[in-house]
Amino acid sequence: DHRDLHSFPTRRSSDLDPRFAQGNELPAQGALVREERPGSPAERAQLRPGQVIVEAGGKPVKAARDLERAIKETKAGAMLLLRVVDPENGPALRALQIPG
Repeated sequence: DHRDLHSFPTRRSSDLDPRFAQGNELPAQGALVREERPGSPAERAQLRPGQVIVEAGGKPVKAARDLERAIKETKAGAMLLLRVVDPENGPALRALQIPG
């Protein structure tokens, strides 16, 4: 599926390690943005490595699979609203356009 996060031309995410979260004052659950790919939809949405996605499309993201599910359920060309926590700048909203 072209909307699977790991084949998605964006950033890869992983489940958040609770020890990492606690040491960096991040939420205990979410999808950690691990990788940056220039020119990707995630780059255009200003997602950066180290940010934690905690909500996608109004639904909680407790693990990377929740984010993958939200991406798959969003129509191609639509915007998926993400609530992220940035370790440097705190909470933010990002709009991720799903490629079509």
